[in-house]
Amino acid sequence: ALTGEGLALAFDCAKALIAWVAADDPTGYERDYRVISRRYRLITAALLSAAARPALRHRIVPTASRLPWLFGAAVDQLAR
Repeated sequence: ALTGEGLALAFDCAKALIAWVAADDPTGYERDYRVISRRYRLITAALLSAAARPALRHRIVPTASRLPWLFGAAVDQLAR
């Protein structure tokens, strides 16, 4: 909800699927999906990994408060 990334992924994936279906090769979509969703999957995996570690999880918000530029950079990565 913060960056609109879900909508951007949905639109990019829909565009890729339409292209592959129009080319009569929908199996090519899998490769495009992996490329399109890579950043999202990496960032999500990192956040889930941090959340699974209580000591690290409790430092995320205080660190973001102390280093707003770092929080901004992370959000910018999601918005791409």
